[in-house]
Amino acid sequence: MFKVVFFMLTLILLTSCASPGVEEFKLSNKAPQNVTAINSDSSAGQSADQQDAAKAVENLGGKDLEKSILTMETKMWDAFADGNAEKFLEVVANDAVMVVGGITETGADYAKFIPEIEVTSYKIEKFTTKVIHPNVVLTNYFVKIEAPNTDAAGTFNVSSLWKKTGEHWKLVFNQDARIYGEIPQ
Repeated sequence: MFKVVFFMLTLILLTSCASPGVEEFKLSNKAPQNVTAINSDSSAGQSADQQDAAKAVENLGGKDLEKSILTMETKMWDAFADGNAEKFLEVVANDAVMVVGGITETGADYAKFIPEIEVTSYKIEKFTTKVIHPNVVLTNYFVKIEAPNTDAAGTFNVSSLWKKTGEHWKLVFNQDARIYGEIPQ
């Protein structure tokens, strides 16, 4: 049942983000190396997929897509670790779907618990991104959390979906799954 709900949420989000006339987007780990800017000269000879990836890079304000998204993920984790709900909601949408520890709630509801969670430290590893749409980026990574509370401590596989609305990027979906043992190679 959960897989069906997750699939439907993903489908709804992707179809709401699609541009008219664009039927599919090819997923890739990184934007093309040869993309510098989108204009009438630089887009000549590029496939629609390459142009979409280039637009996503431009929308983030630079060539290094992964670094830009990682910066936003780090802001979210810093706010979480500091117990700062206001800073958390600067990068997380109020209506974001947060699937944490098997519970689903909105970003605003999740933020209410942040001041109560004590985190000693965290470390993000094996961070990757996939451009879904020029205004939508998917992340996947592992985070190791040290905390006095054993429910919060551990290693988690995390996926997030970032969406740009207007000039601002916000996290609109986040899910974690605790892993036991070492991070897979």
